[in-house]
Amino acid sequence: FWYEGYKGIKYANTIITNLPKVEGLDSTSAFYKQMMGMAYFHRAFRYMWLVFSFGDVPLLTKEVTTPKFNYMPTSRSVILEKMTGDLEYAVANVPATGEFGSVTKGACMQLLVK
Repeated sequence: FWYEGYKGIKYANTIITNLPKVEGLDSTSAFYKQMMGMAYFHRAFRYMWLVFSFGDVPLLTKEVTTPKFNYMPTSRSVILEKMTGDLEYAVANVPATGEFGSVTKGACMQLLVK
């Protein structure tokens, strides 16, 4: 669970960190907001999974690009508060319907309820 959780967080953080750097993609566009919302959903989903399984875990909110060996745990309540904000952004920006298996507003709202 630990490895798979942080692998998903790594992928979500890569999108969150690098999406603003994409040339020609305006941060006010609906597509940009939708992609960020989906990345926030995936990161929140993995963190919810980790904190309910392990309690306090390290909180990574940016892409890790250099080796680091001194990660410290963050309080479960701080992580849940951060993920609540991320999910509120996702609910506001993810479409209500989509392709099979894609992140939808209903999925974001369900995770936010938890």
